[in-house]
Amino acid sequence: MIPGIASNLEAYIARQMLTAYINNAEMRTETHFRTCINAFFDVRSLRSTLRRRTTMTIDKRLARTYLSEISSFKTILTSAESYNALESRVDKIRVLDKEYLEAFMFFMPWLETVGGGIYRKNSVWYKLLAAKSVHVLYRLSKLNAILPEVVGRPSAQWQVFPLGRSFIPAYVQFDIGIVASHILNLPSKQIHLEYKNPDFWKRHFDFNRRPLRRGPGGREFDGTF
Repeated sequence: MIPGIASNLEAYIARQMLTAYINNAEMRTETHFRTCINAFFDVRSLRSTLRRRTTMTIDKRLARTYLSEISSFKTILTSAESYNALESRVDKIRVLDKEYLEAFMFFMPWLETVGGGIYRKNSVWYKLLAAKSVHVLYRLSKLNAILPEVVGRPSAQWQVFPLGRSFIPAYVQFDIGIVASHILNLPSKQIHLEYKNPDFWKRHFDFNRRPLRRGPGGREFDGTF
């Protein structure tokens, strides 16, 4: 593959990735925000308490009350016409409990960045859908990453920029001579002789090595080169 075609292919894949990220921001930011709030209050555990047959009646009643308060908190956060209007609702949040005020303080810097603090149709949900902001989604992911430090529980399980199979072309032609030239940095005649050697690629690529490995932040791309 000649360099010009390689450059065009890279640009094409980059556009695919950008489109996917924008679509993710448009279609999933609202969902990601909900999961972050749920992770803050450990909603999964509360729902599990309700479903468990062995849970005592009083514990189920407490779980329902807690879930109802969380729902009220979400409504307060997401039904204002602007960030300033949201700030004026602090007293309503304080009435719920101290924990809800802490949650508001945690999400407050991010909520201020959504739409520049102005929410279309009096709804932050609608604004998130209309904004299609990758930056806003990225800022939310940074908050999600520090949730364990704040609440002592795992963060919500999602990726701000998910890797997708659609980003990887099913079949791409490569001129292995060009690949070899980048590896060896030798004159073309000598390169032609080198990469004809069946052991050449084994010396530079580990075919038994997995490109994705487990890391401290989840699965990480490690490569095979």
